[in-house]
Amino acid sequence: MKYLALDIGQCCIRLDRPACFAYLGYGQREVFPEEMEPVFAEYEKGFLTRAQFMDKVRTSCGRNWTDEQLLHALSLMLGTAMPGMAETIAEILQGGHGVAFFSDASEYHHKEFYRQFPAITGQVPDGVYSYEVGAYKPDPKMYEAFEQRFGVPVLYTDDRPQNIAGACQRGWSAWQFTNIDDFRRKLAEMKLI
Repeated sequence: MKYLALDIGQCCIRLDRPACFAYLGYGQREVFPEEMEPVFAEYEKGFLTRAQFMDKVRTSCGRNWTDEQLLHALSLMLGTAMPGMAETIAEILQGGHGVAFFSDASEYHHKEFYRQFPAITGQVPDGVYSYEVGAYKPDPKMYEAFEQRFGVPVLYTDDRPQNIAGACQRGWSAWQFTNIDDFRRKLAEMKLI
């Protein structure tokens, strides 16, 4: 079976970083506060346990958030489902292709994504995640891990141009996600729906 590799953030769901950071008292930020960025990277690459991550966030930010507050903030980051994505995945699967997630994500966001978005995740049982591989896209280790588990995908979509470029360097068919309508047109053009 040929698989389609599907990024999660800004493709399957609309991330809401401002809600996360506002809840933690940072205002409506789109990017990580400077002191948080390296801690998130370590966690999303699997170098920290969840408990270590929360301790490091508290220490680096000089705040006394509880575990529950930090986990709630993280869950807020996941935002809302991309309209039409669940139906699009169903059509891809009906056409005889597989779908696997391919995402830079922490173990907590992986778990929360499956819990919060069952219409999408109920159709896609597997994927490759940065916390399992120890690297972010476009590191070749991520693409290699996907190839080992699922083969070279028939199509890979991601919102980040650098990740698309990394895939193209490996000879993957890759397309930058901007909206669901354009994505569906690309899938139809490739006869994937």
